[in-house]
Amino acid sequence: LENMFSSPSRPFYNMCSPTTLKAIPLEAYTDFALHHFAVAKKKITAEGVRYVYELFEGHTWYMQSVLNLAFYMTGKVCSKEVLCAAVADRITECRDMFEAILYAIPQAQQAVLKAIATEGRVTKVLSENFIQKYRLRSASAVQSALKRLLDNDKITLEDGGYRVNDRFFAMWLKERFSLI
Repeated sequence: LENMFSSPSRPFYNMCSPTTLKAIPLEAYTDFALHHFAVAKKKITAEGVRYVYELFEGHTWYMQSVLNLAFYMTGKVCSKEVLCAAVADRITECRDMFEAILYAIPQAQQAVLKAIATEGRVTKVLSENFIQKYRLRSASAVQSALKRLLDNDKITLEDGGYRVNDRFFAMWLKERFSLI
């Protein structure tokens, strides 16, 4: 969507003012989750909410997805094990889609995508250290793969670092392709 409003070649160029949405504060999520669990006579700890918040850096869609599933998986107390199981279940639900996405990506791009997923966030993706660590071909091959992955919305560049767009996809890649 951003490209639709920021690219001079697109019909809605400069038709709006860009705005950045920040993560909802942890305290708001904690209050929300504690309240809704309590209403259902269930319990989740502030530490449990913090765990999910930190895992997804406060990204609302992932927070809601995991906490909602954990709510339904919880009898009386939502433990860290229940939260981990909820994350694992969400990843498992998407496994076939993730395999199809990966299958459609050329090998060189797959290697870079897996390396970024393993790191979580990479600022020095063209460094010799990163390239050697993940046995990538060359800086130029990595740069080419980065461009294609960015163009195809598989990765994003935010705050000076590259990361896999879909956090569940990144977790699946990291789990499935432990490279180190």
